[in-house]
Amino acid sequence: MSLGLTNQISIKYIFVIVFFLNACANKNECQCLEGDEDMIIQKYSAKKENVQICYVNQGTFGRVIDLKICDKNSNLLIEKITLRGEDYRPTIDSIINSTVYVHYSYPRNEMENKIEILKFEDVVLGDALLDKKKLKYKYVFHNRKQK
Repeated sequence: MSLGLTNQISIKYIFVIVFFLNACANKNECQCLEGDEDMIIQKYSAKKENVQICYVNQGTFGRVIDLKICDKNSNLLIEKITLRGEDYRPTIDSIINSTVYVHYSYPRNEMENKIEILKFEDVVLGDALLDKKKLKYKYVFHNRKQK
């Protein structure tokens, strides 16, 4: 009887060890904000999150922008989205609750308003564009007229 109990405890410990070993198998998710400093555009710190915007080279296709949101305490990746960044780069304005406010500075001659709302579909690339409902954060994009 005690041998069976010992086997059950051993199996539980093995499960826990395997879980922790696999929890951080991807270094990018465990040490979220590490990266090439030359490629970082902006670092932003909110109450519960650290955010980093950085360039990602796509070879002959140019480059895009990754926006990573990480837990401030554990440094684990919460969410990553890819944004357009060929000519103009985004800037995080603020994070309020679960809404991330980001702006670009595209030149626009006909722009009467100094601030214009950009459609999510016009800015976001990749998986986030395919299934917006799975995102943990809501993203609001604006264009601010250059001075």
